[in-house]
Amino acid sequence: MKANVSDIEEVQHLLDQLRWLSNQMPNAIRNWMSTKPNCLFYTGALKSLCENPAILNRTVFDPLIKWLSDYILLREKRITVQTLNFNSLDDFLKVGLRVIAKFIIVAEFFADHTDLFVPNSKDLSKMGQIYKQRDQYKEFINILLSRLIGCNDKLSFLFLKLSGTISNLSDELKLLRTHLDDKCLDLRKQALKM
Repeated sequence: MKANVSDIEEVQHLLDQLRWLSNQMPNAIRNWMSTKPNCLFYTGALKSLCENPAILNRTVFDPLIKWLSDYILLREKRITVQTLNFNSLDDFLKVGLRVIAKFIIVAEFFADHTDLFVPNSKDLSKMGQIYKQRDQYKEFINILLSRLIGCNDKLSFLFLKLSGTISNLSDELKLLRTHLDDKCLDLRKQALKM
C-alpha cells in the first residue's frame, strides 16, 4: 500500500469520531434497555447486542478501531499484513469488510433511533432543542458512515473501492459488500434531500 498522508489523516479523524461515538453509547444502550426491547424482533449483530448490551465495545467498536489503526500502520509501512498474521492484503480487507459492515448495521439502528441518545423531556419547551440534538446525532452518524465506507469520491480513504479489489469473496462477504453499496446510495439520497 502506497502511503497517502491525506487518507491516513482521514482515517485518524474517523478513529476520533468513533471514539467519541463510543463514549456516547452507554447512555443510548441504557435508554434502549429501559424500553425492555423484545430481542426476538432483531437479528444478527442487533440481536446479540439486545441480548447482551455489554458486548458493544468488544464486538463492534474495538474491532473496527483496531482494523483502522492497523490500516494506518500498513499505510505508513510500519507493519506488513504478515505481521498482522494475514496471508494477503485481501485477507486484511475481508476483515475490514466484516467489521465495517457490522458497525454500519448497529450505527444505522442508532441513527434511526436518536431518541436513545436524547430522550424526550416532560418539559415541552425543551422539545425543539431535543429534536435539534437528535437531528445532529443522525447527521453525525450518517457523515461518519459515509466517510467510513468512502461514499464520496473527494475522499482519499475509499473503502468501498478498496473492497472492490478483493478476490474470491464468499457469498456472505458479497452480501456485506452489497450492503455497503446500498448504504452509500441511501446516504447520497439523504444528502440530496437536505
